[in-house]
Amino acid sequence: MRSLYLVWVICLCTFVSVPAGAGLQTYHDARGKVIKLRQKPRRIVSASVAGDEILWLILKKAESLERLVGVSYLADQEKFSHISSEVKAVPFKVGKSLETFVKAQPDLLVLASFNRPELIQQIEQLSLPVFVMKDFKSIGDIITAIRSLATLIGEEKAGHLVEQDFVSELNLLKKSIKGEGQPSKVLAMVGEQGVMAKETLFDDMLGFTGGVNASLGLGLTGWPRLGDEALISLNPDFLVFPEEGGSTSELLAKLSRKASTKSWNAVKKCQLIRIPSRNLIAASPFILEGIRKIKTDIANKDLGSACGK
Repeated sequence: MRSLYLVWVICLCTFVSVPAGAGLQTYHDARGKVIKLRQKPRRIVSASVAGDEILWLILKKAESLERLVGVSYLADQEKFSHISSEVKAVPFKVGKSLETFVKAQPDLLVLASFNRPELIQQIEQLSLPVFVMKDFKSIGDIITAIRSLATLIGEEKAGHLVEQDFVSELNLLKKSIKGEGQPSKVLAMVGEQGVMAKETLFDDMLGFTGGVNASLGLGLTGWPRLGDEALISLNPDFLVFPEEGGSTSELLAKLSRKASTKSWNAVKKCQLIRIPSRNLIAASPFILEGIRKIKTDIANKDLGSACGK
């Protein structure tokens, strides 16, 4: 875990708080742009599920959830969000139109690097205070977001507690991995030909499960699309799919018909790991749910027997 802590420390250099006179704090976001705040923001709005979940966790610890007045329009959808029930009462769901941001009257608006660039530009033209989080490519990036957002909203103590809980759970998962034999090769596909390669949260998740990314040997990053020959060479032991994507038997039948996947060990042994989409794409401490599920299924010797269900 020492190397993981080093990554977290290095990541923090992208967020800087600079004293700028009495009562004024200056921050730099992931783009290097400056945001100035004179006081604790009281009307915080998030426009991404990652921001929704991290801010909710921090403000819950701080017993100040009333300060979160707006969340993304996906926040109350169970497929995408871990806090869908908890944010039903949040006054504003933003993102579908520019008007939703204006109505929320934020004194701090938190966006993610993957929010549409034109949306970010339009919001800034309205002179709304915008902070853009950096990319989420690793567990360390989640830690960075917790720390930077906690500082930004003046809740460093609560942020430290959220981080502490998260790291403690990661440590327990890491320690419980049994180092027997070669680690299982695990693959998450994106559509028909795409995979989640290095520099993705999925790849980093696997380090806490006892598995390794089946695509590592290709030396690719991000979410590349592969040709049939490259796919055949991966031969994963386990495949990870969102549980919303049809039944396991239907997926297996489809994979068994494709020349590029029918010879895979995962297909032959019916070792498909099904997890909710929100756990596969989580960019917050809720990523732990996906890690636990993958880890449990890798260790499950009877996983293939559930294929027809």
